[in-house]
Amino acid sequence: YNNKNRRQRIHKVQQPDLRGDPGQCHDYRRQRIQGLHQPDLSEHPKQCHDNRIQRIRKLHQPDIRSGMVGVTSIGDSVFQLCTSLNSITIPSSVTSISESLFAFCSSLNFVAIPSTVTLIGRRAFASTALTSVEIPSSVTTIGNEAFNDCPSLTSVKFDEDSRLRIIGDKAFLGCRSLTSVTLPSSVISIATDAFDEAITNVTII
Repeated sequence: YNNKNRRQRIHKVQQPDLRGDPGQCHDYRRQRIQGLHQPDLSEHPKQCHDNRIQRIRKLHQPDIRSGMVGVTSIGDSVFQLCTSLNSITIPSSVTSISESLFAFCSSLNFVAIPSTVTLIGRRAFASTALTSVEIPSSVTTIGNEAFNDCPSLTSVKFDEDSRLRIIGDKAFLGCRSLTSVTLPSSVISIATDAFDEAITNVTII
């Protein structure tokens, strides 16, 4: 008896007719999509990229110290391709310089790194116009390609009490004007091709 009642209830359920032409479902879905007001995405990525570059190129000396109290790290590539940026003072709360943070800032010729920084990340200052850089004693690691392709770089100075331990792969490769450098005795690892072949004198004290 129970099974009979159950079958009767099931028969009363109104099911959609799925036996029709599947193309009708496809056409209906397509009509709904066509009714949406969508932006033209065919050139959208390029437009976004071009607009971003135009805004970035207007930066000269952004004051990143104000409003950044307590900030320990700035996101990867934030200032990448800021081609008008010529100098930067990193806030004293920052402890690491992120990957590609200032990469390809082709006018950047001065940077002040605070004594709170322990890590200079991969390609952080690659392809910039830096002429000299002072590495504070707090820095323990200079990442791969951190200063790669900085042809105007002539001087790299380390604090006397430097705690630097690692210089990454190709960290100073392409720094053709850097002919000599004095490294702290704390260094335990200098990776392959850390310095350009133009360098003729490496001293460890």
